[in-house]
Amino acid sequence: FNTRGNRGESRYDGVTFSLESRQLGKTGLQFSGSYTYSHSKDNLSSTFSDSAANYNLGYLDAFDPMLDWGYSEFDVRHRGIISGVWVLPFGNNSTGLARALASDWQLNFIFSARTGFPFTLWDCTNGSSYCMRAEDPIGIDKNATGGPATGNPNEYKLLDLTPLVQYAGGYVHPLTGNSDFGPYPDDMTERDAFRGPGFWNLDLGVSKRVRMGSRYALQFRFEFYNVFNHANMYAQAANADISSFDSITGFKDGNRRIQLGVKFEF
Repeated sequence: FNTRGNRGESRYDGVTFSLESRQLGKTGLQFSGSYTYSHSKDNLSSTFSDSAANYNLGYLDAFDPMLDWGYSEFDVRHRGIISGVWVLPFGNNSTGLARALASDWQLNFIFSARTGFPFTLWDCTNGSSYCMRAEDPIGIDKNATGGPATGNPNEYKLLDLTPLVQYAGGYVHPLTGNSDFGPYPDDMTERDAFRGPGFWNLDLGVSKRVRMGSRYALQFRFEFYNVFNHANMYAQAANADISSFDSITGFKDGNRRIQLGVKFEF
């Protein structure tokens, strides 16, 4: 059996800078933008450790919860969002058919970008029920943000772990003969010490309103999700075990989607 207790610790600090305009001059543009710098640490980020990158259920050492003190799984150092609505200033001075065709166009957009999420590097060589975190006596680079293709379909080598493979299985508890119990070596990496790739995306919408008298209108909408068809990189954090893998690999995912719609206003 397992239990849930009150030994969780969590700390979040952040600051947000924002800029907003309800009406930028006479351009018809209203926008908002924000940037957040934040820092989040805890000793457990989810009740059931349900991320695929979690090899253990709960704490590595139930009697020392702060051994798992590290970056939260949702920790994002930098995040920026810019959004806007632009009522295109066309056709305002026209009349008749020209005004009907040129006026009432609207452009909507939202751009978001963030740095990557953290993940843990494990060593399951001598694990019985738990995997300890990998030892790193040499201090390798901990940013798995990008790299060359491996030759396999949609697979990229983000971080070379071969310098640490020689240290896999270096710790064994003298009484139990496995690595399920500490005290663990001082060079064991911290929880969520490694960082995956960042993310960015732009969604765009274009709409045209056709008025029918003073009370009714038809709105035609063209919506583009991931307008640049940009595929973001994601780390295969579920394979972050130096007893089985010698590199952190990643894959690209994401595609453009287009949606058309018509709305009747009354």
